[in-house]
Amino acid sequence: MRRMIIAITVLCLLAADLNAEVVVLKDGTKLVGKVEDQGDKIKVTTQDGEMTVKKDRIKQIYKDAKSLLQDAGAASTEAQKIIDGANKISDPKARNESLDKTIDIIQKKMAELLDAVDAFSGNDAKLISEQIAELNSKKKLANSLKVMKAEPPPPPPPPTVKDPPKKEPPKVDSKKVEIALEFYNLGLTAFNDKQYDKALEYFNKTASYNETPELLSRLGDTYEALKEEEQAYETYKSCLETLDKIESPTDEQEQLKDEVTKKIQKFKVFEDKLEAINKETVTKLMELGQECMTDKDYVLAEEVYALVLQIEEGNKEASELLEKARQLLAEEEKNAEKGSD
Repeated sequence: MRRMIIAITVLCLLAADLNAEVVVLKDGTKLVGKVEDQGDKIKVTTQDGEMTVKKDRIKQIYKDAKSLLQDAGAASTEAQKIIDGANKISDPKARNESLDKTIDIIQKKMAELLDAVDAFSGNDAKLISEQIAELNSKKKLANSLKVMKAEPPPPPPPPTVKDPPKKEPPKVDSKKVEIALEFYNLGLTAFNDKQYDKALEYFNKTASYNETPELLSRLGDTYEALKEEEQAYETYKSCLETLDKIESPTDEQEQLKDEVTKKIQKFKVFEDKLEAINKETVTKLMELGQECMTDKDYVLAEEVYALVLQIEEGNKEASELLEKARQLLAEEEKNAEKGSD
């Protein structure tokens, strides 16, 4: 799914529509384009066509980069006012409460910007990155102004268990399997009647009781019928991965594997685009991370390199720089504690 997220983000980014909105789904997918409300769904028109998404799958919808920056600038101004006021508060509790409010405002706005930054390019991406860095500096300032309490001694370590009992393999719950079969049959009936939303509901209920390769294949068919191509693609891939883990597949499972492999071939063109897009996105994030390291903004650098590793798990350079950022951040916090003493 991570690769799908990056693909949709960057493909839409190429449209360069100044009025485009950024739709962030709960699974992390980002869509960039013109948004049209359609009751319990929205229609997003991107460079590659139209996509309909149910509202219950949406985490947040952000306006264009200009609106994001204006909101972030207002939050930064508000945070600075609270910080200035906190400096005049002598009561430690009241002072910390005021600064905690500032940190909460900053963290929420930074989360929005980090959600949307990789959906923009050029000057927009640069300005958003700069705004993230500015907010992060204010957050560090607010933390440094808090009155720290002496930490209580750590609790005693828990008693060690020399020989923990071995867990027995989970037993198959025949009742759950029966319930799953009932929901599965209801899903098949709904699918054959072209009631795809209802079929999706029944198949998802089936999965909560007993997830099988056969179910995943049907679930992929349902997503495809609902024109939710990215979900269909990922579900077909999960089906193949599940089948590959079976040591001695039956003839029926071998046949299912061939069928799903053919279904997934239609996404091959899209898959090829992902490889090139991932490289471009990783390069962009690595440059941002290097800027953060140069500016000694190790908190933001840590977040950026962690995001790179979500996209490209085997990126050795990002892994090493992430560890370095964490070490420098720990040293920075240690020095700050010494200074406060």
